[in-house]
Amino acid sequence: MTQQPKMRVWVDMDNSPHVPFFAPILRELQRRRHQLILTARPYAQTLELTRMFGIQVHSVGSYGGKQPFSKLWTLIRRAQQLWKMVRPLRPDVAVSHGSRAQVVAAATLGIPAVVCLDYEWTERWIFRWGARRVLVPEVAVAAALKAGFAQSQVRGYPGLKEEVYLPDFIPEPDFRAQLGIAEDVCLMVLRPPSLTANYRTVRTQRLFEAVLYRLRQEPSVVALLLPRSRQDREWVMGICRAQNIANIRIVDRVLPGLQLLYWADVVISGGGTMNREAALLGTPTYSVFAGPIGAVDHWLLQTGRLRLLRSVEDVAQLRCQRFPRTPSWRYPDKGLAAVIADFIEDCSSARSC
Repeated sequence: MTQQPKMRVWVDMDNSPHVPFFAPILRELQRRRHQLILTARPYAQTLELTRMFGIQVHSVGSYGGKQPFSKLWTLIRRAQQLWKMVRPLRPDVAVSHGSRAQVVAAATLGIPAVVCLDYEWTERWIFRWGARRVLVPEVAVAAALKAGFAQSQVRGYPGLKEEVYLPDFIPEPDFRAQLGIAEDVCLMVLRPPSLTANYRTVRTQRLFEAVLYRLRQEPSVVALLLPRSRQDREWVMGICRAQNIANIRIVDRVLPGLQLLYWADVVISGGGTMNREAALLGTPTYSVFAGPIGAVDHWLLQTGRLRLLRSVEDVAQLRCQRFPRTPSWRYPDKGLAAVIADFIEDCSSARSC
């Protein structure tokens, strides 16, 4: 069999969910003897997770905050920094899960960019302009085309983003005990909606506030809060102080996210990767996201893996109770890391893409 030629593959991780997603893909690319150039943005827990996964990266850029002008300036500045860093390294292909700064830098350097997406209503113009290939779950291909991506750009892979790395997950039987959570306590995991995201909505925030108010009626519930940013944390804690909500704990350190979601009894989030992980793990999962629902979440809703809290009345009817789990649970391996590695190999400056 002809041995694959080595390529220089530049992977940029600009948000914390991208670290577990790329971890098995990086292993597969290394197995195929490709050289890796790894960059990451110091945002949320991205750098902490790279250390947890043993991935050595170059930290590039900063957090842009809430204001649109600041976000735009930070994006431009990070694109310049990435351009300067990778130019002498001459990557054959650039890969990310929606890194706008990488796409801009790659396009100006003439490097073909492969962009993975699982929410088609994100800001699209940069990816339509600069991405050579846009990889989406097969259930989202039609939605991506409807959202304006060219048919020549879009490729579908057979599964969801989270299914790339869920096969690596092995439940730890004593995980709740490590957190100091008694077996008879209902453990709720909360992820507030981002106050700085471009897709934020006031209605989503109000629904999440209703969840917080509901906790006052559930003294037997312990809720662990996983804020994305300092603004999210301060917003929630301000509500808790004002409303005397005492059964919420802030998670101030990086925890094994899949362990936490698997051993939780209920997960409620403003949307995103954490909801999808929990839903695929089989944990009762609720979304308060009130923006445009993406194709992936539509599929999870249709299959009963995810539930949508649409109103304060829905929140009032929420049941908080223990959910039985077993340490023998495993997620089937669909070989998606190899599938995505194939796409990356087929879209490089050394090949016809």
